[in-house]
Amino acid sequence: MNAHLQAIYALQEVDIEIRKFQRKLHELDPGRAEEAALQAAQAQFQQVNSVTTITERDLRDAELELQTVETKKKDTEKRLYSGSIRNPKELDSMQHEIEALGRQRSSLDEKILTLMDTVEEHRKAQLDAKQALVQTESNYQARKKLYQATRNQYENELTNLAQHRQELAAGIEESWLKRYETWCKQHAGIGLSRVVKGDCEACRTSLPLTLVDSITKTDAIAFCENCGRVLVSGVNE
Repeated sequence: MNAHLQAIYALQEVDIEIRKFQRKLHELDPGRAEEAALQAAQAQFQQVNSVTTITERDLRDAELELQTVETKKKDTEKRLYSGSIRNPKELDSMQHEIEALGRQRSSLDEKILTLMDTVEEHRKAQLDAKQALVQTESNYQARKKLYQATRNQYENELTNLAQHRQELAAGIEESWLKRYETWCKQHAGIGLSRVVKGDCEACRTSLPLTLVDSITKTDAIAFCENCGRVLVSGVNE
């Protein structure tokens, strides 16, 4: 059993874990769907809020216009029936004006009733949009909190693994570290494979008994004939 190979195999195990957590950290979702939903809810609320504000303004304008028309109609009627106007043409003109103001008031009454119904609908939509916004904001904040907690966990794991790797590497001769780097480059980061129950653990190929015996009992460096990885004495060979 080659002690140097055992040491760099342990280093490889740590490197595999480091890559795993680096990948998980890279793939970690910060809440893209929740953020998109929040932006959509914000846009919807702003739109509904804007429409409601405009409709409320139109209602106030119509009510003010109605007050102006009613005041003008009352003033004209007061003058008409005060007896101060005696010119028939002027009296007739005032009568027509009162009738026109009456029609205008009726039209404004209908407009105001319609606007009141519309404002009520918009306010309900505004309330619904606000509730949806609050819910999506809550979902987004919860997702952000989970993301940050998970990110912190992964970063802590990577810190611990990096420290452990440093400790392992410090106990390995430089020449063996260089061999390890070469083997890993040749096989996508996994240059060594254990022998488990007579098989190469990496590719599951059954190994000759003489080869397994040599790996177990000597310091010889042997390679899997199938995948080309360096074989390391494992368990229950």
